[in-house]
Amino acid sequence: MQIHDKNSKDFLIHDKWKNKTDFIGLNYYRSAYVYRSMIVTMSTARFIGGAPINDHSNHKQSHGILSDLGWEIDPQGLYDFIMDIHNKWSMPIFVTENGIADKDDKLRAKFIISHLQQLKKGIDDGARIIGYLHWSLTDSYEWQEGYNSRSRFGLFSIDREDKCYGRHITNGAKALKKIIEGSLKDKMTK
Repeated sequence: MQIHDKNSKDFLIHDKWKNKTDFIGLNYYRSAYVYRSMIVTMSTARFIGGAPINDHSNHKQSHGILSDLGWEIDPQGLYDFIMDIHNKWSMPIFVTENGIADKDDKLRAKFIISHLQQLKKGIDDGARIIGYLHWSLTDSYEWQEGYNSRSRFGLFSIDREDKCYGRHITNGAKALKKIIEGSLKDKMTK
């Protein structure tokens, strides 16, 4: 197998694939840290260099504000990724996932506003943003978390104790609605 030889049938980037991408999808939730791990170093996976720490709530490393899953909230990171993609490939970008685990809905509105501000900053700096999707419309089953109460990402929360599974609008949904309404008003007055 000669994945680096352009003349090989096994070459990873084929001429037929060039200029076929419509946009780059970006899922962004948080900053991540990778730490040296003796277990990884001794394993066959040592090439990865370390192990990521998923939950920072009990970790000695200093960090910023954390979501309910212990993920560090870092809106600047969204801008950094957007500009990195823009500068490397100059492709349209669709933010296909962006959200926060926030069971009590204390951080969601600020999370959405701060991340959309970074998205706007990227647009102002020349990035072609073609869309934004918040994860998720309703609370979803987060496989890794076994759907515990800490993993509520929805713009609408679901009351699991109610037989009808009632939905309740979150402060994040209200903030997003105001932003969208403001954008539509701005477009209509132009």
